[in-house]
Amino acid sequence: ENIAAGVQQKVGESFSEALFDYEDDKFKWQLSSVGMGIKSIELKGYFDKKKNPIVFKPTTQDASLFNTVIENQKISFVIEKLSDTLYSGTALVNGKNIKKIVTYNKDLMSFSTEISFDSAPNTITFESSENKLKAEGGNFLIPSFETQDFLYTEKNKVHTEHISSLKDTDSLNKTVNNITLASIGSHYFTQAFIDKSEIAPNVTMIVQGTAAKMNITYNLKDTKVTSLKGIFFIGAKVSEDLAKIDPIMSETLNYGMFGFIAKILLDLLKYFHSIFSNWGVAIIALTLVMRIVVLPLNILSFRSARAMQKIQPQLKAVREKYKNDPMAVNRETMAMMKEHNANPLSSCLPMLVQIPIFFAFWKTIGSSVEIYQQPFFGWIT
Repeated sequence: ENIAAGVQQKVGESFSEALFDYEDDKFKWQLSSVGMGIKSIELKGYFDKKKNPIVFKPTTQDASLFNTVIENQKISFVIEKLSDTLYSGTALVNGKNIKKIVTYNKDLMSFSTEISFDSAPNTITFESSENKLKAEGGNFLIPSFETQDFLYTEKNKVHTEHISSLKDTDSLNKTVNNITLASIGSHYFTQAFIDKSEIAPNVTMIVQGTAAKMNITYNLKDTKVTSLKGIFFIGAKVSEDLAKIDPIMSETLNYGMFGFIAKILLDLLKYFHSIFSNWGVAIIALTLVMRIVVLPLNILSFRSARAMQKIQPQLKAVREKYKNDPMAVNRETMAMMKEHNANPLSSCLPMLVQIPIFFAFWKTIGSSVEIYQQPFFGWIT
């Protein structure tokens, strides 16, 4: 299964490609000798609207996902398969010995990669790409959940660059330095890279035509770095799985500005699912619990609204009586509302408190892969 050892690689030189297959009950993937990236990966148990399996693959046939590019040239590795989940590759690039190890972690469903070298090349880049998602359906009242974004962390802050909002004629080319996490994905699936090296890389996000590309580049010129380490993941954004890979991976779960509430609601949703074994019933149960929790606020709002309604004729009389004296109108109005325990803010504030909860609930339902394409019962799928 090894390809024959070759001479030093030259810029622009083409190589035959060797592919190494792997399959278990959750994934089916191919490792390519060109760049030692993932040629394709199929997620078992996940399907698109046409009932086809979810498959990740690069936008061009001569590329792979998270393949290695050294000093802007593609690299063909001589690969030794050490086990079903462990691969070691060597290459000679511009007189420099390069060794790359790729390990697949079955339990975490992620890949660890380590590149070592005698002397550092100027740059090492991990390239990945996918087709630009074209959102279908959705309207003003019920927006589509088919979105696609770049996401990265810079100085411990999470940033997002939207892809699906770009028009067909729009393009994007943005580079950010010193990142820890970089990903490209949709509501439910992602390709993500986590840096574990001594030196932080930059990420270049490119959208052009129908392709969305992400390049993670280490600038190694004049450094004493002898190896680079990282983790990459390609799959569904299941919260528990992401947290096991690395806590920072949870940032790829895009629950919006009320994410801290959404994560609590997701935990409750999973709890109800463990009881009823049906996500539809779990959503109904969580909705009822939420309505009960905010019921006191609703009662307060209702009572205040009723009190204001009762004194409306008297307030109208006050405005007529003191129509030429605004100060007197305000004084009498405040006195009357105090006497009848009526406060307009008491009817508004409870509603404002509930808004973050229901916004978070909306994001929980729309962004959680746990309920992706799950049926309700009978003909309601």
